[in-house]
Amino acid sequence: MSPMPPARGRIADAVLEGAGSFAKEEAEAAEEAEGATDLPLVTEIAPDLPESAVLDREKVSRVLINLLSNAVKYTPKGRVVFRVSAWQDSIVFEVEDTGGGVPAHLVTTVFEPFRQIRTGDGEAPRGSGLGLTISKQLVELMGGDLLFDSREGAGTRVSFTLPQLQDSAEPLPPSPAGLPAPRDGQLGRGRRALIVEDDAASRYGLRGLLESEGYEVAEAGALADAEKLARGSPPHVLILDITLPDGDGAEWLRLFAKKEGRVPFPVIALTGITADEDTRRIEQSGVFAVLQKPVNVGLLFQALRECHAPATASS
Repeated sequence: MSPMPPARGRIADAVLEGAGSFAKEEAEAAEEAEGATDLPLVTEIAPDLPESAVLDREKVSRVLINLLSNAVKYTPKGRVVFRVSAWQDSIVFEVEDTGGGVPAHLVTTVFEPFRQIRTGDGEAPRGSGLGLTISKQLVELMGGDLLFDSREGAGTRVSFTLPQLQDSAEPLPPSPAGLPAPRDGQLGRGRRALIVEDDAASRYGLRGLLESEGYEVAEAGALADAEKLARGSPPHVLILDITLPDGDGAEWLRLFAKKEGRVPFPVIALTGITADEDTRRIEQSGVFAVLQKPVNVGLLFQALRECHAPATASS
């Protein structure tokens, strides 16, 4: 299968009952995740929120956890405000903090993968550099937009708006691949995924994305560990980085297929190699799809839908 074309569109929408209650639950979860803190986390829920909305609960939750956790973690004093409001036919989520903010010359870089922001005041670099990148892609995948506004020394405001939304009786839009959109954010329900990636931050980001789709996720940082996991509990899909410390992922896959007679699960290869010759070599190893790094979330979910399509059709 050739490298995949761009994909974008809402997927895995489901009816979310009690939008206000959901927002409060997310704020409480962020506070618990950060442990005891004297920092106030103020929740402002507009009274005119709809009783129910068509949203992908798992993906919205993933984005809010990223934004709220970052705000709480990097605001040493002051407060964090979490707002949810209705606007026209959309719902607006907003996280605002009184932390150190981001220098003006770095604001345009915050969505770059693995970009860790240093404020210059001795503060450690923020996170793995994946949170905002993944959050923005998840929001866009749901048909929305994420905005970042920050002033050094004055704090940061991150907001995202999601369209709202069809009546639950209406059919959902088709997935970018033309397949029926999975419901309830559970593309991976009842399925196991194995991530083989030596970079811990990348594994963390991929795990979060797959768990938001309901997958049971196992991880390996090297091919030797991957082989043990793949043989002991074969996954329904393998996410394989090609360049690993103990070997080449494509070559390992060829040897695995030779030993087993075939590769009994679809493999989505991740690579930073862009040369056509290398891409063909990876494709010929028996992978289902090849995705360029940094991984585009929409393309990853599209590949997952397509690799599971035969099983879905036959069930």
